[in-house]
Amino acid sequence: MQHTLTTESIHAMADKLIAEGKRPTLALLRQELGGGSYTTISEAMKLWREEKARNAIAPIAPMPEDVITTINDAAQQIWQTAMTVAENKLQSERDALKEARLEMDIAQNEAIEMADQLDREVSQLKQKLDDATNSQSIVNNENISLKSELSDLKKDLATAHKAMTKLEKESKEANSKMIESLQESANLKGQVEALEKVLNQSKSK
Repeated sequence: MQHTLTTESIHAMADKLIAEGKRPTLALLRQELGGGSYTTISEAMKLWREEKARNAIAPIAPMPEDVITTINDAAQQIWQTAMTVAENKLQSERDALKEARLEMDIAQNEAIEMADQLDREVSQLKQKLDDATNSQSIVNNENISLKSELSDLKKDLATAHKAMTKLEKESKEANSKMIESLQESANLKGQVEALEKVLNQSKSK
């Protein structure tokens, strides 16, 4: 589980990487720390670099008292001249370093913003992929349900066809029986009429 990053933990990891002979880049620090915002790591590393720079530039040692008391005015003038030259050179180097660091900070901030933006875009893409996967799962489930309903409808249609076929057969049989009944009725009617005719003839004699 990722722990909360602190300036001290970031500095400690940077010192550890230096001791191992590795350059403490933002990407490597983020990897070793198990995650974290590039912005947080970058701000902590600015403080770390400033502290290292202060420790690397040792203060100019004052002239020892015994030397002051033993050298003459010429030596004192040479010392002051040398100190002035050294101070000017040091100041020039400090200005150049400051300008270079400013440019580096600008470039680094842009890189950090881009990295954070890419992190956000990756998270958004992952979310869209999850949503698409979920949507596909829903569609698959709906397809399965529709296929099941279609299968049931086919079964019902087949049953209806069988029932219709049976009804048609029964209807034909009923029509046949009705036709037979009508024919029998006609035959009986003819027989009755013939008997009535015979009876009528018998009565007239």
